[in-house]
Amino acid sequence: MANPVYRDHFTARIKHAVDQARAAGRIEHRGIAGQVRELLVAEILRPALPPHIGIETGVAMVDHVGGESPEIDVVVYDESVLAPLFYNDRPKVVPVDACIYAIEVKTRLTATEVSDTLAKAERIAGLSYVEELMESGRPYSRVVTALFAFNSDLTGPGADDVQRITDRRGAHRHPEIACIEGQWFNIEAPALKV
Repeated sequence: MANPVYRDHFTARIKHAVDQARAAGRIEHRGIAGQVRELLVAEILRPALPPHIGIETGVAMVDHVGGESPEIDVVVYDESVLAPLFYNDRPKVVPVDACIYAIEVKTRLTATEVSDTLAKAERIAGLSYVEELMESGRPYSRVVTALFAFNSDLTGPGADDVQRITDRRGAHRHPEIACIEGQWFNIEAPALKV
């Protein structure tokens, strides 16, 4: 069980973020409302991250062979691995080798939004890692792709976003290397992790 102080702190932060997201829903400009929600997700996560871990919104990930992700809503990255490129005093291009999480933020989860997120996760899974930064053939930190939605279009009994995502991501699998009991194996893993 989590320490009650931490649990209560993060529960309050999440409730505040949800209230702020509802208020942002009154903003008619969808792009600005979306950016506000992305910033709120980053604010929820920031206090739980150690000092050398950065978090930024509206970022592109790049690899060493010229590959590039689409714009990612929220990226968590390790500043000690490789430095991001800053524009207007904010990191906006981050080497995939330094990325830990790529989070898509959705105002309202729909089948179209799930498909869009899976397509982005596929592009991220296809990025290349620098061999010198690998350990036993495994990237220092393979990017974990995730989805955060403030609401869903599913309603009624039996409505299950997790099942909807699980059903769709089954076809979106990529080779990955995993360590099982000290031995490395090639496995097939979904592009969208959580």
